[in-house]
Amino acid sequence: MKISNLLIHPLFLFALAVLLLNDFIFKYTYPGEITGKLSDIAGLIVLSLIIYSVYPSFFQLAKRKIILLFTVGLSLTLLQFQSFLDLLNLLLSFTFLPSHNLTADLTDLFTLMVLPLVYWFLVHYEREKEYRNYKRSAILKLAVFILSFFSLLATSFPTGTNKLLVNNSIAPPSNSTQIIHLISEELTNNGYKQISDTLINDSTSVLSFRFKAVEKADTANVSKYSDYYEGELYFLQNTKRDSIRVKEFRLLRYANKVTDKEIDSVFVTQIQPIINRARLELGKN
Repeated sequence: MKISNLLIHPLFLFALAVLLLNDFIFKYTYPGEITGKLSDIAGLIVLSLIIYSVYPSFFQLAKRKIILLFTVGLSLTLLQFQSFLDLLNLLLSFTFLPSHNLTADLTDLFTLMVLPLVYWFLVHYEREKEYRNYKRSAILKLAVFILSFFSLLATSFPTGTNKLLVNNSIAPPSNSTQIIHLISEELTNNGYKQISDTLINDSTSVLSFRFKAVEKADTANVSKYSDYYEGELYFLQNTKRDSIRVKEFRLLRYANKVTDKEIDSVFVTQIQPIINRARLELGKN
């Protein structure tokens, strides 16, 4: 396999550097939406260019470049379907990779806007004959290729995940939107930062939020991802049982394993009281 000079192009090296720095430094120092999306954008660029670099002559035709980028975009889109993620999580559990709990985030789809720019770059790169024919060490390109491959495997995956089956009825199905909104409000009022509110299908919704994992910690001093939990409440609307239920609670923490005792304690002492207050508020309305 003759690896393309594309892997030592300044744009590719810049995207790879952003991906590595963001996933191993910036996400821990500055957790938030910006660093999360930065990895998605850099990852799309790196993945597209790695595939192209393996067999550049095959992608000379414009339609083949379009198919390549469409496939990369489709892969990200599939990650927004919970059924696909559940299957992927199951497959990953049999690999040598760290524990994963991939979750959908529809806002990731905005990062697909970078793919037309990747297409534009590839078209112009093919015209840079002088650069394409520039001789570089095959060992250097292979080293960059291996580093890129492992950077994509390592990116953005929370570790130390656990889930708790709850299956508690909280309201009639006619109040499903209202009760989820009230729980979201209670979470916000208590210092929890909402990440997303996703409707997976007609009967299932997911409320995702982030909160401090350090006991009695001052928010100003909590700066690393390992200091945070990411919680997810799964709601199931069951028309046969005439209720909306909290089906499941998932707890994610970067770099630390979440034990059964820990997730049970967090749910009972922090999340359940918030759900109960939301139910009381619903009863007043």
